[in-house]
Amino acid sequence: MSHAELLQQHGEDQQTAHHADMILQAAQHSADLVAQLLAFSRQGKYRITRVDVHALVADVVLLLNRTVDRRIVIEQHLKANPSVTMGDESLLQSAILNLTINARDAILEGGTLEISTAVVALDEEFCRVHPHDTVPGEFLLLSVHDNGSGMDQETQNHIFEPFFAAKGSGTGDLGLAAVYGTVGSHGGTLEVESAPGCGSVFRVYLPLAPAEELPETTVPPKRPAASSMRTTTHILFADDEKCIRLPSSEALRNKGYEVVLCEDGAEAVECYTTSWADVDLVILDLMMPKMDGHDAFRAIRAINPDAKVLLLSGFGLDSRIQAVLDEGAIDFLKKPFRLSALYEKVEKALGVDSPRAQDGGS
Repeated sequence: MSHAELLQQHGEDQQTAHHADMILQAAQHSADLVAQLLAFSRQGKYRITRVDVHALVADVVLLLNRTVDRRIVIEQHLKANPSVTMGDESLLQSAILNLTINARDAILEGGTLEISTAVVALDEEFCRVHPHDTVPGEFLLLSVHDNGSGMDQETQNHIFEPFFAAKGSGTGDLGLAAVYGTVGSHGGTLEVESAPGCGSVFRVYLPLAPAEELPETTVPPKRPAASSMRTTTHILFADDEKCIRLPSSEALRNKGYEVVLCEDGAEAVECYTTSWADVDLVILDLMMPKMDGHDAFRAIRAINPDAKVLLLSGFGLDSRIQAVLDEGAIDFLKKPFRLSALYEKVEKALGVDSPRAQDGGS
C-alpha cells in the first residue's frame, strides 16, 4: 500500500497514477476482509468505548456484499436515534457478523436478509423473562431477519450452545454462542423468533450509551519553545518487515523528518542508547525478532522515562497492545495503514509545534 502511494506521489503520468490507485483499492479490500476475520479470534481484555452500531452494520454489510450469494438481497432499516452503545467495538462487530452469517446460511435459494435498528424501552417484566441480568430502561434494538428455512422449537432451545449443529447443517461452531456471551457481557439481552419454513428473526438489545458530555473549555498550556540548536525532527523506526520499513521511512523523509531504521527491537534499543537525546519519536512494531516491541519499549523507557513511542501491529487493539499503552506508549497504528494515517499519528505524537524541517511537515 505504501509503495503504491509513493507511486501516486511521484508518478509522471496519469496511467501510472491509475494503476497505483487500482493496487491501493485491491489492497484496502484485502485489509478490510482480514480485519473482519481477525475479529473472530480476538482475545484479551475488553476496551470499552462509545460504539456507533450503525457504523458497525455498515462495515458488516460491506463484507457481506463481497461474499454473499448474489440471489440474496440485503436490506437495511436503521432507525435508531441515537445509535450508540458502550462496549468493545471488535466484539460487537463480531456479534453482528455472526448473526448475519447465520441468516445468510439459512437462506438456501435466494431471499431477503434484513438488518434493522430502533430505540425501545424495556420494562421490568421483559427483563425478568429474558436471559442475562438486564436493567429496565432505553435500549438499542438490533434485529437480523431472514426469510430462510426457519427453526423448530427444539433447535431454538439449543442454538446458543457452543458447537451445537442444527439438523442437516453438519458440524456446529461458536458463532451464536459467542453472540450470546457478547450480548450478556455488554449488559444486554436477546431473543429469537422462528418457525420451520417461516424464516427467523434475532433481536439483540443493548443499553444506550449515556449522552456525551461536552468538555469544558480550557486554555491549552503553553509548550516550551523549541531549541534553536536543532530544527529537524528525528524519528527512530523499528520494524522487521522491509515492505513496511522502507516505504514508510521514505514517506516520512519526504515530509522533512530525519529517520533512522532498525530491523528488530534489540537494534532499536542499541540505537536509542547511543542517540536518545536526539530522538523525538520512536515507532516500534510489536512483533519483532530478537526483542519484541514490548520489551524494547520497556528498555527505551528505562533509558528515558519521557520517550515518546508509537506502536505498530498487524493485529487489532488486543491485550498485548493495551498493556504497552497502559505502561505509557502514546498511541497505536494498525497495519496495513495509509500514509495519511501515519502522518496523522506522527503529528499527533509530536504536537503541532514540534521541531520541523523547512516544509513544516504534514
